[in-house]
Amino acid sequence: MLSEFPSFDEVRAGLGDKVIGAVSLSVADAKERLAVYRQTLPDHAAEHSQRGLANMINDWLWASIRRSLDPVASVALNDREPTHEIGVGLEYRLRVKRHRDGRVRSYPTQTFLDFQLQGQQLAFPSMSEVRLNVGYRWDEETRSISAPVISLPHGADVIWHETLESVAPNIKPLRPDADGPQLPVIEVVEDDDAEGTEDR
Repeated sequence: MLSEFPSFDEVRAGLGDKVIGAVSLSVADAKERLAVYRQTLPDHAAEHSQRGLANMINDWLWASIRRSLDPVASVALNDREPTHEIGVGLEYRLRVKRHRDGRVRSYPTQTFLDFQLQGQQLAFPSMSEVRLNVGYRWDEETRSISAPVISLPHGADVIWHETLESVAPNIKPLRPDADGPQLPVIEVVEDDDAEGTEDR
């Protein structure tokens, strides 16, 4: 077990700008995708269950994180359903989660409980491992994504919970035009001397 919990500043420095940036970008991308989904399929979006919506958002987050972090040598992505984890070096393990009131919720499986409790790294028992939840803050009333967040859990407690800097989305999904699709414009250039032209 960790003898002393690391501060947010220590964790931010340990994770590095690429990991922190990838989390913020994934939230921006998911927020954009959710807006497009609601605009294109409003009836379907309105009928979506909370759990189904959360699963879809989680898929969007993970896809964005993979695009950002796959090339980073110090990062290992564990993509084994139903668990998505980000390993940074040997010291940090992150899970992508929805945060409500600074906390994450999940079925209390042994795997979830083990992750939430700070402690030894199973692969290297002599080393401590910092386990973090990253993701987004969820507004229950409006069913909307607000800010990217990171939290340090310890059992049922949250040692700290911090908001990350928001960024612009990296994806620009095609939003449907209110006036419908536009036909392409084809320009035809007429050459008065078409038969007598020579290659120039």
